[in-house]
Amino acid sequence: MLNKIELKTILNSVKAKLNSGETVEFLPSGKSMRPIINGKNNKVVIKKAENLKKNQLYLYIRKSDEKLVLHRLVNLNPLTFKGDGNFMLETGDFDIIGEVILIKKRFITVKPFGFWFWLYSLFSVLNLFSLKVKSKILNIFNNKKSAD
Repeated sequence: MLNKIELKTILNSVKAKLNSGETVEFLPSGKSMRPIINGKNNKVVIKKAENLKKNQLYLYIRKSDEKLVLHRLVNLNPLTFKGDGNFMLETGDFDIIGEVILIKKRFITVKPFGFWFWLYSLFSVLNLFSLKVKSKILNIFNNKKSAD
């Protein structure tokens, strides 16, 4: 039987590594950062967050519900975060854990906001769009075929 480990215990260990200058790699879950970070398919590498920068990706604890979240900082005053796949802005009290420095995708590792990041992001959005279009075409074709 597996022992349940509290998030605080893990985060204390993560914070200790980050404070000593090391980086931490983890596999995020969820859909709030799609299409840039596809939960459970992409790993992220974080370092200690020293100077908060607008538009950078951060891992933080949302203090209102003690959830661990990875979102983009969209405003410095007041601190406001947003997932790339979300429309809602999130303000409140946050405990910043670290800053994302690398995103590891299947065949490529990219730095946030580097050339390859933007190219891969564009490809991801176009791919997502083409899948939706293909799905609609197939639905139309299948509906027409079943009517015959």
